[in-house]
Amino acid sequence: MASESLVIDRIVDDLYAGALEPTAWERGLKSIARLIGGQGPFLLSFNPTTAAVLRDQLYDYDPAVFRDFRELWSAKDIRLPAALSVPVDTAMTERTLLPHGEWERCEAFNEFFKINDAPWLITAWLHKSPEKVALFSVQATRSRGPFGDRDIARVARLVPHVRRA
Repeated sequence: MASESLVIDRIVDDLYAGALEPTAWERGLKSIARLIGGQGPFLLSFNPTTAAVLRDQLYDYDPAVFRDFRELWSAKDIRLPAALSVPVDTAMTERTLLPHGEWERCEAFNEFFKINDAPWLITAWLHKSPEKVALFSVQATRSRGPFGDRDIARVARLVPHVRRA
């Protein structure tokens, strides 16, 4: 198996190649998800005031589930208010955003994310303005469990490249 450093180098190469080759971009994003044992990498932009989704790019994730999130649950996601204070290029998870146990007790976790087997998230802002924010995210299944410090460190190395690419 290739060393982690070589894997990260390949991901960075794919992200920048993605400017000209969409399949390389997709491969790079999916490779980030695989690196941390996650699923469904996606890019999302939305209005931070209304939580209205402006654009999304999904990879390996059920579009119907994401449509339900967009239409019914994005405004109820309690991670959003806490995340808005986090700077661009900073990887974050529920554990870094919310008091212990708060995420697991909320309506969105129990009635949407847990049911759709995507209860955990690692994300980072790529852009922030008063009218529009954009982020990169990877979900984790119940069996995988929450993302930890090692995952945050890995994603943090790659987020600036995702933003620039």
